[in-house]
Amino acid sequence: MKTIKLYKEKVKLIFLILSTVIFFSLGYIVLNGEYYSSALLGVSAASLGLSLFQIKRVCTFIKRPETYTNEQIELKDERNIMLVEKSKSCAYDIETFVILGITAYAIYSDNVGFVLAVLVLWSIRIFSFFYYFSKKNNEY
Repeated sequence: MKTIKLYKEKVKLIFLILSTVIFFSLGYIVLNGEYYSSALLGVSAASLGLSLFQIKRVCTFIKRPETYTNEQIELKDERNIMLVEKSKSCAYDIETFVILGITAYAIYSDNVGFVLAVLVLWSIRIFSFFYYFSKKNNEY
């Protein structure tokens, strides 16, 4: 069981390295000098940072398997699960006010496309709230 989970961590690492290479090649070679080039290079830099972090994790898990076991225990701890759910709830509240501010700006800017994009964003937020609310309600 432990080797399967460690295998998943290695697959994540390979995926991160491949995404770094793809985004860098798209940003530097394919779209060099265009508007999206810098955005793709930024994403590749972020992927590189995540790849380095994942390399450090995998090496630590290989050297000391007990750290992997401790991490899995902490992930399944009820207190940590409750803290994560509370944090998500607070983040949802803050995100709602940010989207409300963006909505006010969209209406003020008189750009129909921007207003429709914000309307789609609101719809996704509302439907996701009701979906997760019903999902959690069925669990308890």
